[in-house]
Order: sequence, then C-alpha cells, then structure tokens
Amino acid sequence: MVRDTLSPYIDTSSFQYLASSHHAVIQLFGSAIAFTFPKINLVDSATNPPLSEGWIQFKVRTKPNLPLATQIRNTASIYFDLNPAIVTNTTVNTVQIDTPHTHVGISTTQTTDRNLLLYPNPVREVLHLVGYSPARDISVTDMMGRRCTAPISGRDIDVAALPAGVYVLHVSDRGTTIVRRFIKE
Repeated sequence: MVRDTLSPYIDTSSFQYLASSHHAVIQLFGSAIAFTFPKINLVDSATNPPLSEGWIQFKVRTKPNLPLATQIRNTASIYFDLNPAIVTNTTVNTVQIDTPHTHVGISTTQTTDRNLLLYPNPVREVLHLVGYSPARDISVTDMMGRRCTAPISGRDIDVAALPAGVYVLHVSDRGTTIVRRFIKE
C-alpha cells in the first residue's frame, strides 16, 4: 500500500488517477489517498532491481490564488505487508510566475548543472532546456527505464509523439548524469 497525504494547498477534489505500474485500488479520505496493490508480489530488489519497482501517476491542481513562493511539499509512505513504512523523499514545488512564452534573455542566462531547467512542464509538444551545453549526451526514458525516441535539436526536445505520462530526462557529460522528470500531457 502507498499512502499519500496531499498538501493543504492542493484542491483535493481535482485528484485524477492517471496510471500505475500495477493494478491499484484507490481510496480517498479527505486529503489522504491510499493506493492498495492486491497480490502485487514484487521481486526483492537484491534479486532483480527493475522488477522490484513500481510507480503511480496522478494529477491534482493547486488551490487558486496561492501567494508567490508558496511551497507545496509531498511525501508518501510505502507499506509492504506488516513492515514499518518506507518514507519517500519529499518533493517541493514552489509557486512562481508562469510565463511559458516569454523568455527574455534566456540565451545569455548563466546556470550551473544543478540548475538545469525544463519548461514547460507538463509539456505537450516541445520541451526546452536551460542550463546545459548542447554538446552533452541527452536521452529520454519512461518510468520503467526504457529509452524513448524524442528528436533533439539544440536545447529543444520534440516530445509530441510520446504517449501521455511521466518521463525521465538524462543529460550526461564527463561521467556525470543530471536527471530530471517531466510530464507529457
């Protein structure tokens, strides 16, 4: 079972289940969501790491008129049988001005690798990258680690042909790989 309590800044009535790696039974209790995976029987991670993993995709909307710089945090707890919970990393999303079509001076912006930015995210057609050298190796994988075909031109990735879902962008150079997730609508 996976339990996720949504932030008070989230409109819980907007919850929409998208997909999961295994059949899930979903229950909503106010701002808490329980994803139960009956008879999942995952392989242990020491035997086969890829077959020991699972994932859940859902989307929600924020409440309207949140102040700029509001931080929306999310942490989930994963329960296997009667064992104590495994607590996930906490994600933090910060409310900021969304200007997907206004990018003044973006070509001269100085950023470091840890500030690799993707926009728009979620994306429908073209994902733009800021803060990396176009000479680096770039690839896109799905959540199961399978490489996806997405034409890359400079700092733009054409994701229009990808099915809706969550993807992982890998930017590699000199033995270092930067990983960023993005959502294809």
